[in-house]
Amino acid sequence: MCGSIAGFYEEKYQIHFETIRNLSSFRAGHELSGISKNRDAQVIIYQGALNVGRGLDLAIRSMNYIDSAILRIIGDGNLRDELINLTAQLGLNNKVEF
Repeated sequence: MCGSIAGFYEEKYQIHFETIRNLSSFRAGHELSGISKNRDAQVIIYQGALNVGRGLDLAIRSMNYIDSAILRIIGDGNLRDELINLTAQLGLNNKVEF
């Protein structure tokens, strides 16, 4: 919920609402990988669960045909290791980042 929606509900229901932001935690000292440091590349971001039915294997395979971008996958799930292995198997470690 964002602040404006919380304000709307507060006015409508006369009850205080808090805004809770869905953000990953910051880790001090976390360095960008080598491919992230390429400032000329466009970045395609997937953020969410790494589960069946999300098209992540297709997204990774598609990186074979995209030269000017990297794919950054942010999340975790039961397919994480499989997707990392697929990326290595296809030789796309320079274009896909977990």
